[in-house]
Amino acid sequence: MLKDDYLESLDRLLTSLPYNERREIMYDYEEHFKEEMKQGILEEEIISSLGDPENIARQFVSAIVPIPISVSPSQNPDTSPAQKPKRTAVKKYGNSIGEIVALSIVALIINSIFIGFYIGYWGVLIGFTVSGVGLLFGGFVLLISSLIATPVAFLSAPLVLYQYPILLFAISIIIICIGGLILISMYFLIRFTCIFTHKYVKWLIKLIRGF
Repeated sequence: MLKDDYLESLDRLLTSLPYNERREIMYDYEEHFKEEMKQGILEEEIISSLGDPENIARQFVSAIVPIPISVSPSQNPDTSPAQKPKRTAVKKYGNSIGEIVALSIVALIINSIFIGFYIGYWGVLIGFTVSGVGLLFGGFVLLISSLIATPVAFLSAPLVLYQYPILLFAISIIIICIGGLILISMYFLIRFTCIFTHKYVKWLIKLIRGF
């Protein structure tokens, strides 16, 4: 179990608490993870030190949610009906069906507006990735061509360059570096986009369900 799974499990176990209380608890634990990880502590070690999320949730629930106690008149005959403890019902938090439908419609409208930009953004990422692969491949072919001082049939390059092998070698290295930089940049951008999309979808589902 890693950080996200641990926090998600704890959040799910705390659903019987009021929303504000649950958010404060979850914020404290998220900050705890951030501070510990800044010090180089692994997620597994932090989770091991915190303990089972079920035990943590049980402590918070028992401390915040009143536990009903039933006292019979035979045990305390002087207790009047007004003094008898009342059973406290725990309110369940979540959106009603109407709220879920309304939030779903709003989310659909907002997402339909930005879906075009999102698809276009992915198109740009894919385009740059293909360009990086092409430059990298072409640079390597040109490098081999400069080493053997022989033109390559499918690679379009001025024949005059083959009269200067060192210049051709330098150009091929530059092309390889540019292609490599593009691919590295695209890797991090695509990774960030996937992580952001995953978190956004999870947040949207929680919003519609009412956490």
